[in-house]
Amino acid sequence: MLQENSMPRKGYLIGGGIASLSAAVFMIRDGRIEGKNIHIFEESSKIGGSLNIVGDNKTGYMTYFGRIFDYEQYPTLLNLLSEIPSYTSPEISIKEDIYTFNEKVKTNGKARLINQTGAIINAYGMGFNDNDRIELMRLLAEPEIFLNKKRIDEIFSIHFFKSNFWYMWASAFSFQAWHSAMEFRRYIKLFMHEFPRMDTQDGNKQSPYNQYESIIVPIVNWLKTKGVQFVTNCKVTNLDFLLELSEEQIVSAIHYEIAEKIYTEKINVMDMVIVTNGACTSNSSKGGMHEAPQKKVAERNSAWRLWETIAKNRPEFGNPDVFISDINLSTYETFTVTCNKENKFLEKLEQYTKNSPGTGGLVTLKDSNWLISISVPYQPYFSDQPEDVTVFCGYGLTVNKEGNYIQKKMTDCTGAEILSELLYHLQMDSYINEMTESSICIPYLLPYGFSQFMARSIKDRPKVRPEGYFNLAFASQFVDIADGAVFTVEYPIRCAMQAVYSLMDLNEDKIPPYYDADSSLPILFKAIKAASNQ
Repeated sequence: MLQENSMPRKGYLIGGGIASLSAAVFMIRDGRIEGKNIHIFEESSKIGGSLNIVGDNKTGYMTYFGRIFDYEQYPTLLNLLSEIPSYTSPEISIKEDIYTFNEKVKTNGKARLINQTGAIINAYGMGFNDNDRIELMRLLAEPEIFLNKKRIDEIFSIHFFKSNFWYMWASAFSFQAWHSAMEFRRYIKLFMHEFPRMDTQDGNKQSPYNQYESIIVPIVNWLKTKGVQFVTNCKVTNLDFLLELSEEQIVSAIHYEIAEKIYTEKINVMDMVIVTNGACTSNSSKGGMHEAPQKKVAERNSAWRLWETIAKNRPEFGNPDVFISDINLSTYETFTVTCNKENKFLEKLEQYTKNSPGTGGLVTLKDSNWLISISVPYQPYFSDQPEDVTVFCGYGLTVNKEGNYIQKKMTDCTGAEILSELLYHLQMDSYINEMTESSICIPYLLPYGFSQFMARSIKDRPKVRPEGYFNLAFASQFVDIADGAVFTVEYPIRCAMQAVYSLMDLNEDKIPPYYDADSSLPILFKAIKAASNQ
């Protein structure tokens, strides 16, 4: 059933997020496939996945996530961006644009942690005791197989979760005590070089605008110039499999729906199918200044439904139920605040933190019941943002608790109530009325926002190339790459690169390796020294 040489090889990418966009770039750039032979199927009307943005300065801007990155552990991201023209300066690449921007705007946070009295605390000391250090070393020495289904709070004692380290690490990478010990260990090993600079975050890098406009838009534009076919408002419902090629199965058809009409795309044996399985933005809902986000109970999006469908009786495709079985443990909430020209909040915050927009990194309210963190990016954060409008972002990690001042769960709060809770913590409650009258706070509730961190076993995630399948691969935050860190922009791109290189028999030695942080003696020495600081 092999194709004749005259038949063009095609790529079918299910999902319109960064994984599929990256796979399309690698197919064209490295695999020399013509763009017109690549098809990207996306359920929504907009390409971009979890990096999407909505809104404007009048209705309020909103972002799902703004993931931090550094130069050390994001090599496939930088590889991807190295030949895509920049959104702001098309004569240079996105990578060059990011490097230039970060030479101009450097992070050096001076207010990493704030306590219940509104005081900025010295976060240089990690606050470990000897038992914390012993438990951390034991975790790093533990073979990963022994961490199957274990939670972080099964590894560490209560004191660890009161340390400065935990507040900084948890807020930077969005960990909860009940999350996977396996994922936590991978993060520690990959980002150990961040230990000495956790308080200042001076290793953090930024894109000139939000990551949708700085990364997604130019990639999509580049793919369109190459002729890539984007099929939006399309729900992929199932895949057909045939047993061919010396006992290997192939994907022989893709079934999908558009406007309630059912279609089938026949797949040839040499064509490639890459599936984005799972989506942390599924069932998300947007609130407003005077409305809390609705808690959606409708069925999950097609990224989950397709994974559940094809994984039935195929354990090699993983176990999606592990990640979506308890939204009380996987819910995450973000908020984006748009301030008009009368609003002086960012000026007040700059006086308070001693950091101008773009230079401060995360500010975490360590005693907040919601564990709120805020970040003030370099302005403007959106390309159409007027000069007299400012924007900042925030999120809560423990959103099912009542606030310290607003006696409601964060998930039940309006944008105005979230702003009030924030200002109380910053000892700026006298400014609440003025703030709520001159800004728009858009809360966004993600019931599966933490789903990729749920405690799991090694086999609950499929491999990029499941054994026994000739033309199928997975690329998402729910695929397993040995030692990789999920919930980073790097992870789905790395999955995509591995998928394309494996499916096309390209030289996988050219996939950039992770920075070997935990094997470097100088880094280990600096990390140990940082962990010894009280």
